[in-house]
Amino acid sequence: MPHISNGADAILACKAGIRSIDDLKRGGLKVAYAAGTPSEHLLKVIMTDFDIAPWRDKKDTSWRIETKNSSEAARKCVKGEVDVAVMWEPDIQKTLRGNPDAF
Repeated sequence: MPHISNGADAILACKAGIRSIDDLKRGGLKVAYAAGTPSEHLLKVIMTDFDIAPWRDKKDTSWRIETKNSSEAARKCVKGEVDVAVMWEPDIQKTLRGNPDAF
């Protein structure tokens, strides 16, 4: 039986020390997301609504880690390759369980 999503996109902290949106403002973070999906749109909304300056700098895109899909962003999160990841269900729950083999 295929997995059925029961939620929307979410931004998850993959490393310790990121507890709020304000922590995203410090810069130097790597963010994994599936380009061209609602995940990218969520990043743009958060970047604008919460004035996350490091993400708004058009010259520095080093923070952007584009992935093919949510599962790839989740794998990078669980393996500690990024600081933050944007994903959707069921990858959110799998990531929260910390199981990189589930993707």
